[in-house]
Amino acid sequence: MTCCPTYPTTDAGETRIPVDAALVVVESGTVLLMAPAAARRAPILAFGRRGDLLVPPVAPEALVGLGGGSIRIIDFATLKELLSIRGVGPRLIERLGAVIRDRQESLRVATVSPQREAVREKLLQLARSHGRVRADGVRIALPLTHDLLARSVGSSRETVTRALRDLRREGFLARSGRSYVLRIRARELDVPSAASAA
Repeated sequence: MTCCPTYPTTDAGETRIPVDAALVVVESGTVLLMAPAAARRAPILAFGRRGDLLVPPVAPEALVGLGGGSIRIIDFATLKELLSIRGVGPRLIERLGAVIRDRQESLRVATVSPQREAVREKLLQLARSHGRVRADGVRIALPLTHDLLARSVGSSRETVTRALRDLRREGFLARSGRSYVLRIRARELDVPSAASAA
C-alpha cells in the first residue's frame, strides 16, 4: 500500500496520528497503546507488533514505540477501497474481533487479584497474542520489562518483580534473553505451532 503513509515510532514520544485514520498497522517493532496518566507511569492498554492491527487511539490515548519501529496509517477512503476487494471484509472483521477480544481480556486481567495472579494472567494473554511455540514452552515475542508488565496490570514494578520471582520458582516461566518463556504446552493456550502455521 503505497497510498498510506508510514510513520516512525520511538520511545522518545508519542506518534501523532492523522484525524482521518481508520486503522493502524504495525509495520515493524513493538508499539504500545497507552492511556493518559496523572503520574509518570502511563498504563499500557495494548501491545502491538509487526503485522498487528490497531484501532487509532482517541485523545488522550497515545501510540508509543518500544525502541524503533514504524506504523502505517489506513485512512477511511483507502479502507473503503480495501473493503471492495473480495475477501478483505471478512478477514478485516476477524482481525478487529481479535483486537476487541484482546482489550476485553486486558480489562478482565485488570480485575484479577492477588497481583501475582494478575501477572500470570497477563503473561498468558500475551502468550496467546504474541506467543511463539518452542520445545520448552511458549516464548512471548515481546521485549518485556518488569515496568511494562507492571503498567499493563496496574501494579508497581516491585510487586511485579516479586510475582515474576514466585512464578519462576514454581516453574511457570523462565527468562530467555529479553523475553519470557512460559513453561506450558501450546494447546493450553490454543496457540498454533510454527509447523501448523506454515
